[in-house]
Amino acid sequence: MLKVKERDINAGIRSILELDGWHVLMMETVSRREWGKFTGEPGMPDMLAIRYSHGGTPQSNPACAEVLWIEGKAPCGIVGAKQSLWHSTELARGALIWLAGHDFAADVDSFLEHYRKSGLMRRRID
Repeated sequence: MLKVKERDINAGIRSILELDGWHVLMMETVSRREWGKFTGEPGMPDMLAIRYSHGGTPQSNPACAEVLWIEGKAPCGIVGAKQSLWHSTELARGALIWLAGHDFAADVDSFLEHYRKSGLMRRRID
């Protein structure tokens, strides 16, 4: 049996979102201890998708954008304690976070079905 990897699911999700006009950033916590610099937060999702709502004319409303966090998981993937805490904190702030295996089955086809039903899809993607 072929084991589906989280990175492959994430790549498929990213492709779908980019086809629909999202800028997708792959997130991970990075530390440069020697410089005293850190990027990201423990537990943050794998992807941050941003799409500007002004239709390409930032002068019309430069502060308006859609933001979607996505936590990709392979089938049988486990949400860690730091991930759970990050998700609950951001959800309380009003974030939109989708979790594979919870909001949609942990596969690309299920993501696409969930995305179609979400009201976020602008273009038809087959």
